[in-house]
Amino acid sequence: AETWLSGEEAEKYFNIEVVEEKEVAACSSDYFYKYQKTPSKVVAKNPSIPKKDHNEQLKIQNALDLLEL
Repeated sequence: AETWLSGEEAEKYFNIEVVEEKEVAACSSDYFYKYQKTPSKVVAKNPSIPKKDHNEQLKIQNALDLLEL
């Protein structure tokens, strides 16, 4: 089963301290779409990437992956 907790809820169960919130950059990964119950505030609609730009991103990522080998 999948459960998402707010910071305050997590603080009750785990040894953590909730501090002030931070503004962070959005994630362009599809990582959160793999969960069934992801809060809508976590999953923002991604703007559509033009196919040319997407292909360029893939080429760059492939080159980086090859460098890691």
